[in-house]
Amino acid sequence: MISDFSALSITPNSGINTMKEDALSLRAGQVVRGEIRQIYPNQTALIQIGRHQITAQLETNLEVGQSFVFEVQATEGLPELKIITAVHSKQALAEQVAQLLEYLGEKQSKGAQQFLNQVLREELTPSFSDLKQALALLKGQNDTEIQTILLSMIKDQIPITHEAFAAIRTLESKQSVQQDMGMLAKELAEKPAGHLSELEQQLLGRIQKVVSSATVFGQQDSGQQVNPSEVIVPEFHKLHSSSSILFSTVTNRFLSEAIVNLLGALPEQRSGSSVVTTNTLNNLLNSLVSNQGDLSQLSHDLKGKGPLIEQLLTDQLSIPQRQLNQLTRFVEGITTVSLKESQSNFVKLSNFFSENPIAFAKINDKLPDYAQVEFIKVFEERSIEQFSTIKAPLLSLLDNQIPHADQAKVFHLLNQLTDGDRQALSIKQQFIIGFKDYLINSGLDYEYQLSQGREGDEQQLASLKQLLMESYTNQQPNNQLLKTIIDSITGQQLYLIREDQNYIHVMLQLPGFLNQEQNIKIEMQSQKKESNQLDSDFCRIAFYLDLERIGTTVLDMHIQNRIVNVTVYNKEDLSPFFMQYKTELKAGLKALQYELSAVSYRPFATESTNDVANEKNSESHNEWDLKI
Repeated sequence: MISDFSALSITPNSGINTMKEDALSLRAGQVVRGEIRQIYPNQTALIQIGRHQITAQLETNLEVGQSFVFEVQATEGLPELKIITAVHSKQALAEQVAQLLEYLGEKQSKGAQQFLNQVLREELTPSFSDLKQALALLKGQNDTEIQTILLSMIKDQIPITHEAFAAIRTLESKQSVQQDMGMLAKELAEKPAGHLSELEQQLLGRIQKVVSSATVFGQQDSGQQVNPSEVIVPEFHKLHSSSSILFSTVTNRFLSEAIVNLLGALPEQRSGSSVVTTNTLNNLLNSLVSNQGDLSQLSHDLKGKGPLIEQLLTDQLSIPQRQLNQLTRFVEGITTVSLKESQSNFVKLSNFFSENPIAFAKINDKLPDYAQVEFIKVFEERSIEQFSTIKAPLLSLLDNQIPHADQAKVFHLLNQLTDGDRQALSIKQQFIIGFKDYLINSGLDYEYQLSQGREGDEQQLASLKQLLMESYTNQQPNNQLLKTIIDSITGQQLYLIREDQNYIHVMLQLPGFLNQEQNIKIEMQSQKKESNQLDSDFCRIAFYLDLERIGTTVLDMHIQNRIVNVTVYNKEDLSPFFMQYKTELKAGLKALQYELSAVSYRPFATESTNDVANEKNSESHNEWDLKI
C-alpha cells in the first residue's frame, strides 16, 4: 500500500511529513551508488551515499569526485566495498546501469534499464538478491505499475519475493477486497444445503463477521438521500474521532506487537481516566464474555451503559496477555500478610517496569490523575512503603482488561448492537468498536500467532486469514479468489507499520468500511512518544475515500500541539458546502480537547492521485455519499 502523502499538494508545518532517516545501515550483499569525497591511507576513503557519508575499505586506489556502483562485501569494522562499474573519472549513469546489468547477469532491456536507472537515481540501497528478483518480475517489460511497486518495496526494505510482490500488487489494484469477499461468500452460500464442509461453514461465518464489522458503522438505509447540511460536520468530526483508535498505537519490529497495540489503542486523556468501580466494569465485561450471541440479551445487559463501555475501552492497555498476567500476579502478591513475599514481588514488579518502559508509560497514562505522580515516585524510588497508595487503582486497571482470547468475541458482539442501542454510544465509541472488530477478525497477526503455537488454541476464534489459508491448502475450486483475498491481507501486513527510532508511519486499508463498496485507506505518521506510541499532539492523518457521488476525496489533517488544520482534496471545490459549518466543527474538536485552526480546499497535486475520480464528479453535490 504505497504512501499517498507525497501526492498531496501541501506538506505539514509540523515537520513530520516524512520520517527522518537513521544513520545508513549497510548489509553484506547490498548494491549502492556513491561518490568518493576524500581519500585516506591504506585504500580507505570517505564516500557519499545518498545523504550519508561513510568511511569504507576499497579494493583499489581511486580519485576524489569519481562515482561508482558498489557491492557491500562485509560490514564488520570498516565496511568493505567492491566496485561493480568500471573505473572512469566521468561515467554517465546510463553506462553504470549497463554495467550493473552485466554484473547481475541480466539482458539489456529497456524495462530493466529504466528500473535500474531509477534505483540509482533515487540513491536506493537494495540487496543483490532483491535486484535479481525485481528484474525477474519485470521480465523485460517496460511496466510502470510493476516498477512503481518494486521501487516502493526497496524503499520500505520489504524483501522482494513473488509472494510479497503479488500481495502488494493485489492490494494496489482497483478491485476492492470487500467485493472479493462478497463474491466468495456468495459462492459458499449458494452451495446446496448439507454440501458445505465444516471449514467452509467457518469461512463463510468469518467473512460475514469481517464484512459486517466494516459496514455496520456508518450504515444508512438503502436509497436514503442525505443533504449536505446534515453530513458535512459529522464527516469531519467523526473522521477526527475515528482516527483516535490509531493515535496511540505502539509498534516494534514484530507485527504482532503492532496489531496488539492497534487493537488496544485509544486517545490519551489530558487528565487521567475517571474512576469507575471495578465491580461495575467487571460485571459489564463478564456479561460480554459470557454472551453466546444472544443480541436481545446483549441489548438488555448494555442498556444505559454507554459511559461504562467507554470507560472499559479507555482502560485497555494494549499490552500482551503474558505481560498482563505477570503484572497482575506481582501486584496481587504485594500484601501485608507476608513481608518477605511482598518484597520479592515488589522487586519483580520494579524490575519488570525497568525492562519494559513502554508498559510502564502506558499504565501511567491510564491511571487516574491522583495516582500518576505517586506511580512514578514509587518505582523511581523503589519504595514499597508507598505502594499501598497506588495498589487499588493499579489492580483495578489490570482487572478491567479484556482477555486477548475474548477480544474477537467481545468487539464483534458490541459491533452487532442495533441502531437504537448504538445511538447510546458516541461516534468515537462506534468507530473504535467496528475498527477493532475488523482488525481482530481479519487475521493481520495470523503468522505471529502461528509462530507462537496459538493456531490451535480453542479459546481463540480462527481468523479470516487462517481459514482462507486452510481452504487454499485444501485446493478448493475457488482457489484463485481465495488467493486474491489472502494476498490483499498479506499486502496490508507488509505495509501496515514503518518505523525508526523516532518516527512511526501507519497505513491501513479497510474493506467496505463505513458502508462503502470500495476500500478506505487511512495513513498516519508522527513522532514517537516516550512510550513508543504515536503522538496525537503532533501527527498527520489522511483518509482516502472513493465516493460514488463526489469521487476520490482525501481529508488531510495536520495536528501540531493539538491545533488542527484540515484540508479537503477533491477534483471540485467543496468549500461552499463545508465552510458554513466551520463553527460547529470547531466546537466538536474542542470537545475532544483540540483546537481547529483552519479548514480549506485544495485540488490534487497530480493527476495520478485523482485518476479514479475522473468520471465520478460530474453529478450535483445535492446528495452526499455517507456520514463519516
